[in-house]
Amino acid sequence: MDSALLSDEKETNEENEQIEQENNLLKQMKKEEEEETNDDNEEKMSNEEQEDYKQNLEKMVKLKRMEYLKNKKNLQQKRKLIEMKKQQVCGNVKQLWNIGQQYHEKLDNKIIRMNQWQQMVNNEIVINTQKMDMLQQLLSKHYDLFSNSFHLYLQSTQNQSHFLEL
Repeated sequence: MDSALLSDEKETNEENEQIEQENNLLKQMKKEEEEETNDDNEEKMSNEEQEDYKQNLEKMVKLKRMEYLKNKKNLQQKRKLIEMKKQQVCGNVKQLWNIGQQYHEKLDNKIIRMNQWQQMVNNEIVINTQKMDMLQQLLSKHYDLFSNSFHLYLQSTQNQSHFLEL
């Protein structure tokens, strides 16, 4: 887009230079004409030749003026087109920005849900670890009780057998 602007600016500058050169040429031609008419020592053109020269000069000025107006109109159209494209690009950028924002929000929401899910899993792990510890302690107590009971049972059977022997 910048290159289009630079190209149009360059084209405008070239057109302006061309118009300036043409104006300078016309001024020079007018000056020469005045010098010719004012100079008594040189041959004078006939009235008919002078009239033809003036008409040709006027035609050339009109043509150059029409060309200038045409170039000016084309340049204005190009500027309008550039402005439309600029607005279109700005609209596209805004639309892409909004899409990016929406995607970012969705991604943030997913990250929040993943963090919540991870926290729930961590909580479950902690709870299950605590349950396992409690079960292990309970099992250990039951084992101790069973061991003590068995030991008592063995003692009692030994005592009974002793008692029966007597």
